[in-house]
Amino acid sequence: MLKTASILINKNNAYLNAVSGTNFLMIPTRPFIIVDWSKIDLEKKYMLIMQVVNASESGLKFPESPDEYSNFVLQQFGVKSWNKLNKGSKLCQIQFDEENNAYKLTPYKTVKGGHEGIKIGVEKVSADIKFTDFMEVFERVMAKCE
Repeated sequence: MLKTASILINKNNAYLNAVSGTNFLMIPTRPFIIVDWSKIDLEKKYMLIMQVVNASESGLKFPESPDEYSNFVLQQFGVKSWNKLNKGSKLCQIQFDEENNAYKLTPYKTVKGGHEGIKIGVEKVSADIKFTDFMEVFERVMAKCE
């Protein structure tokens, strides 16, 4: 099973959430965390990332009203539109592959209407990596979002 999380950084604020599988597609799910990324230390950043990765689930029911669910997610992040949240942001999706005990970090660039993965920037690391090394890889991947 893959466990997935999304980390979006817009200015100093980081917006973190699990990404869970439904019978149709992947959707953002709890926890929804907003934190001033510039004011927390490396270990706390790592702990928050692992919290949202580990919260990822599979087999969820697809929301009956996708628009209402989208609005619910925006409310959790305290914003009114995806465009406002995405403008000038950096996004990294982290997947944990339990079978291979490894993480895949994918950078995304902001495009009109959302984000697009940057395949050349993908990095894979063992889950046995030290948290400081993991965060170094995370920062390197985030730098590719520009």
